[in-house]
Amino acid sequence: MKKILLYLVLLVLPVIILISCNPLHNYNNMRILPNHIKKVYVSPFVNNTNELELEMESTNAFINEMLSDGRLSLAKTKEESDGTLVVTIKKYVLQHLTYDENNLAEHSKLHIVISVSFINRDNVILWTDSNKILERIYSDKKISQKNDMLDCGITTEQEAREALWENLSRNIIKRIIKSFCLVS
Repeated sequence: MKKILLYLVLLVLPVIILISCNPLHNYNNMRILPNHIKKVYVSPFVNNTNELELEMESTNAFINEMLSDGRLSLAKTKEESDGTLVVTIKKYVLQHLTYDENNLAEHSKLHIVISVSFINRDNVILWTDSNKILERIYSDKKISQKNDMLDCGITTEQEAREALWENLSRNIIKRIIKSFCLVS
């Protein structure tokens, strides 16, 4: 009986160890992109609105998201990259939706329109979206405590912008990866 148990343990234990060491189970090491795709050049975003510093905020947000995602590397120049991201901020509108009894804005909508293109190293446009709309509704909690329709944690125009840039950055990274996988 002890020999059977010993043999069972000796057979089962290595199988368990082999299964747990299988590299397919380590999702952090899986490479989704083709091997020839390594670097993306992010041209500084262009701001065609009257709103100051949008181009710096959005460019930095994208670069930070790309670095934290880890699937793409940042190229210093177009020449050393496998593709180039080009973004233009075309429109920026802040619209107040509701007001309190003192005529102060309670809920607002931030509406941004951008143009996004991704170009490979051969100057072929892999994809473009000339009128991508970004919108975020937020609530000024200091003003609208009694009428809190939107409890999303965003209480300022700046926080709404940051949330839009973060969401946009994630979506662009996914689309870049998808375009490389489709082309290769």
